[in-house]
Amino acid sequence: MSEYLPLIEAIIIGIVAGFAISFVLRIAIRMYVLYRLAKILQGGQELTQMIENKLIVLDIELDNQIFFCYDSTNDKKFICQGATVAEVRKEVKRQYPNKFLAISDNTDKAILEQFRKEYREATIEDQPIK
Repeated sequence: MSEYLPLIEAIIIGIVAGFAISFVLRIAIRMYVLYRLAKILQGGQELTQMIENKLIVLDIELDNQIFFCYDSTNDKKFICQGATVAEVRKEVKRQYPNKFLAISDNTDKAILEQFRKEYREATIEDQPIK
């Protein structure tokens, strides 16, 4: 029986060492996954900030056939007004030459559809004739 004692000790030590190594590896893998997830989320925040820096999001109201445009992200700051979408686009481009125009969800659906229709027509008219 004593000749098997070193073999039994080696098996027990191997099992304990295996549990310890697997425990450490699981912790290391979890830490790596959390690190990668944090990097991905940080990249997503940077992308969101880049997009926000390139967009001017407008709330649009229509009163007496004149579009009134307000910055939806900046305490409803008045941006411009115009009788047509072309006038609004021109003024927004003048004030924010490096930004793209977006319309917020707060804009009334009927106004939004009218604005979209005129915007498409104005965009087609802006295209050069080939």
